[in-house]
Amino acid sequence: MAGGGTHVCELTLVGLFHRDPTNLRFVCDAINLSSPDAIALEARQSFLPAYGRLGGAVAEDLLGRLMEAPLRDLQETLSFVSLEERLEWHASLVEANQAAEGRPDASLAESPGAMAAAASSFSSALSPHKLLCCFAARELALSEKVAAAVLSEQLGLPLHGIEVDDPAAYARLAAGPLTGGAPASPGALAALEEEARRLAFACLPPAVAQGFRQWMAAVPPGHMARMLEMQLVSYMPQCMGPDAYLSYVDATEALWSDEARVGRDVAAQHHQLTVGREAHFLSALQQLAASGGRGGGPCRRLVAVVGRTHATRLRRTLQRAEAEAEARRRELRQGTGRR
Repeated sequence: MAGGGTHVCELTLVGLFHRDPTNLRFVCDAINLSSPDAIALEARQSFLPAYGRLGGAVAEDLLGRLMEAPLRDLQETLSFVSLEERLEWHASLVEANQAAEGRPDASLAESPGAMAAAASSFSSALSPHKLLCCFAARELALSEKVAAAVLSEQLGLPLHGIEVDDPAAYARLAAGPLTGGAPASPGALAALEEEARRLAFACLPPAVAQGFRQWMAAVPPGHMARMLEMQLVSYMPQCMGPDAYLSYVDATEALWSDEARVGRDVAAQHHQLTVGREAHFLSALQQLAASGGRGGGPCRRLVAVVGRTHATRLRRTLQRAEAEAEARRRELRQGTGRR
């Protein structure tokens, strides 16, 4: 990845599903294998000290054990973190989060009112509802955030937060039809959700798809049924291989970009959620490559810990940019040869 001028930085993209208990192992391995000059985390910069405090609240032996989680056997991985360990993890984070709530945070005074209100608690990921979902799905809240903050401290590496949106884009997204403002009609939204579910099933291995169908058939009827089904669908991408996941991302992006299906406003907002976001994110990574190392120096190697969907899009964008650069170099060589 070009970091400005002629500087080139080797970028390691760590694409993760948020709250996965294996995230600590993935982040640890990526950093140890690549020996980066800095770490970039998909997070607001002002939240990084809070993640550091949360990581410091977890017992060292539990952190060390989670960074050695097995990755080759699914059943072994699922049963590796016990209920008692998940209780210990979340209790430590909740206690540290609550202790920090009464502490004044100067960064909030400079934030827009809506952002300051949302940040009054250091992490909404530790709200009772989201913690309940974590226990239903064997998840660890803030696992990749804590891993990046802890390893940055242990290794003495600069840690940088990169938001997926610039402030103006964030304000537009908050008022858009997908996240606020005037939502689509319930019937239209249900049809789109059903289509997205069909796309997810199509990208799963047959045996895994059958397992999900059995789980959905076992969901009891009632007002919680739709929420449980949506929760199950949200876990399907974690069971897809790299190529299948890329196909799933392409298919869902095509669905939500189809103005005839979703309307012009939703399609425009989805474009900002995807193409616009990745352009902003890539620009921020290039700036870090140029000046995010120790003492503000350039990075030879940079590790970026981001959501898996962002990593997939960024990797595709970087590959496209590299192919275009190679085509220009080839044209230049051919032009030089003709002279």
